Amino acid sequence: MAVLVGLSVALKMLQYLPIMQFFFLFVAFPIILAGFMLGPRAGFWVGAISDILGYALFPGGPYFPPLTITQGLTGCLPALIVRWLWKDKPLSFSRLLIAIAISQLLTKGLMVPLCLHVLYRPTPHWFYSCCLYAAASLPAQAFHVPLYAWLINYILQTTKQAKTI
Repeated sequence: MAVLVGLSVALKMLQYLPIMQFFFLFVAFPIILAGFMLGPRAGFWVGAISDILGYALFPGGPYFPPLTITQGLTGCLPALIVRWLWKDKPLSFSRLLIAIAISQLLTKGLMVPLCLHVLYRPTPHWFYSCCLYAAASLPAQAFHVPLYAWLINYILQTTKQAKTI
């Protein structure tokens, strides 16, 4: 768990490089991976702890606890969605893709924009500002979701093969 928290915090540090501005941040990958490898509860804690440590080391504005909860849900929801929808069926790329897409749509497309509206209020009406933040986030998620699903599927298949040897 600590390795995945450290990896997530290290990936958050990359956003300060001029090349990695906003679009290609892989902060959520170790958090989602923790949810699948260690369970939803561990995924939640990896997300929450990495958000708190990331804020302590690299503050980027006021600390807002609902954003920490959102990071925790980023690690928890995909694993829970897989458990709820496909209890006894083996994991596949398409199932991971659906679960991660639903989770990222809820967290990065809905909860983060709502939290940012509460913090900064760029427009008077919450719906407009949420649409603005979501429109900025969704193209990145269109790239991240298939990549996360493929990487997690590869890692889980590899570790399953390693356990059978």
